Amino acid sequence: MDEDDNNQPAALSPRVLLYDIVQQSSNAPDQQVQDTPGRSEARGNRRRYSESREVSPHSEDDIMVENLKKRKKRGSVKISSPTQSQKTVTPKKDDQDDDGVMCPICYEEWDMSGVHRLTSLKCGHLFGHSCIKRWLNECPPNARVCPSCKTKATMRDMRFLYAKRLRMVDNSEVERLKTALEETITKKSHLETEMALLRMRYEHQLTENSKLTREIRRLREQTEVNVVDENSSDVPVRQYRLYMEKNVEIGREAGCRVIQFGKNSKTLVVSQKSNQNLFPGYGVRFVDVETLRPTTFMHMSSRSIRDMAFDNEAELLVGASLEHIVKVFDVSTKSCNVVLKCPEEDHPMSKMIWTSCFDRTRDHAVIVGCQNGRVARFDMRCPTTPQDFRFQPIDLSPVIDMASIPPDNTLPYGGIVVCTLQNLWLYDFAPHGLPRDITALPVEGPFTAMVYSEINKYILITLRPSQAANRHTSQLIVGRLDREGECIIFKITNRFIGSTSMPSMYRSTFINVEQDTLVAGYVHSSKVLTTWSIRDDSRQQIISATEPILDFSSFKVNSQTYLGAITDTKCRIYKVQ
Repeated sequence: MDEDDNNQPAALSPRVLLYDIVQQSSNAPDQQVQDTPGRSEARGNRRRYSESREVSPHSEDDIMVENLKKRKKRGSVKISSPTQSQKTVTPKKDDQDDDGVMCPICYEEWDMSGVHRLTSLKCGHLFGHSCIKRWLNECPPNARVCPSCKTKATMRDMRFLYAKRLRMVDNSEVERLKTALEETITKKSHLETEMALLRMRYEHQLTENSKLTREIRRLREQTEVNVVDENSSDVPVRQYRLYMEKNVEIGREAGCRVIQFGKNSKTLVVSQKSNQNLFPGYGVRFVDVETLRPTTFMHMSSRSIRDMAFDNEAELLVGASLEHIVKVFDVSTKSCNVVLKCPEEDHPMSKMIWTSCFDRTRDHAVIVGCQNGRVARFDMRCPTTPQDFRFQPIDLSPVIDMASIPPDNTLPYGGIVVCTLQNLWLYDFAPHGLPRDITALPVEGPFTAMVYSEINKYILITLRPSQAANRHTSQLIVGRLDREGECIIFKITNRFIGSTSMPSMYRSTFINVEQDTLVAGYVHSSKVLTTWSIRDDSRQQIISATEPILDFSSFKVNSQTYLGAITDTKCRIYKVQ
């Protein structure tokens, strides 16, 4: 063999050539990245692992070829020819992308299955299964630790993960916003609590202010009276009180609801349930005001009577009982004169009549209020053709009370006050008899009753407790209508505090006496009958009443004033002195 032949390098086998290519392609990125303690340690682990790995030549060649194909597919190395095996190119992906797909021990990609599948330790670091298994087997039993963080690890700590690529999402901003949101909600809750406390204090101050204002007004009025009536100081101011006169039993079964008194005919009537099996339903019981004894019963309807009213002469009585009709009765003959009926083509809600009264501005006219807020006038000579005051009702809540007001300085052509469950309306009539203006009076509902006094032109409104209106007790409001230029206003003169609860629609009334006007009402929470003085703007008397009082009516007989109060079955007569 020649000397030249001895100096020539031996031919490289394909296995050695492929090994060199893989080594150079895997080491090229490491030369461009600055070494860190973690990378140096991982590279040393890789060398020890490569030196200690014992595989057959055939399997090792296959593994190197497969790894080379993977790197070519990923773009980490580019090979133009075997002679250019020393040339490498810059990787297309940075080390941060390789961290999610490569084993930190062998720097090869882990697989979804097989011996090099993705595996984690209890500390959370990720490795290829065969690499970490060999690592733990080669370490002494007492010195088995994680290659990355040196945390103690055992073979039992290995867990398979079913993902090929892992990428951490930075949600620190989301967590910060969540924390800020929770702090904002907490601050909002504290502010709402403080606002509620301030609102309660404000309401308390308003109540105290109202009391002081009434006291100042009362003292001022007393001072003015003392100055004006200095020469007539011998006439004392009377304090009127109620005394039980008689307890009249109306019926054996509950059914009393309305009491009314006819001034001209001196007729007192109380609605009740019929005691006769031949005539079931409801009617009215006449009470003799001289002897205060019940007398004749007059049948009116098959349903419970909700409202009644006398005409000017107290000769006719009209009653509403939640039907499509209202009946007008002659008190003297105790018979039905006219039946007023809504047309059949009307809407059912428009035909359900809740209340009725006689029109003080027109003869032979009856005004009715319906369940959907409709207000219409019937002419008793044409009982089936009602005349609507408005084509479409403004307020769709039921009409619970009405009062016809005769012409005066405030309403030159008269009008009508309509009380629904939620609002209070004034219909100002024009010369032709129809409303020329409909005004909402500034009182916030819900309401239970409304009464008008023709003697002193007071309007008494009973308000139910309401959370929406920030009203924790019922109130009895007294006021008058007044005109300022072209506008009609409602001036509130008195405001009395009633019950904290009102399960039924209780009614109140006026008691007109010589030197004062009293207001009588039932306080359900205390179970008492209470009277208030409009003159003194204060409470006058409290009378125990275990049975709820549904309605009141004051009347005068032989210069003596009485108050009638009805429960479900009885009528109590009080003398006012």
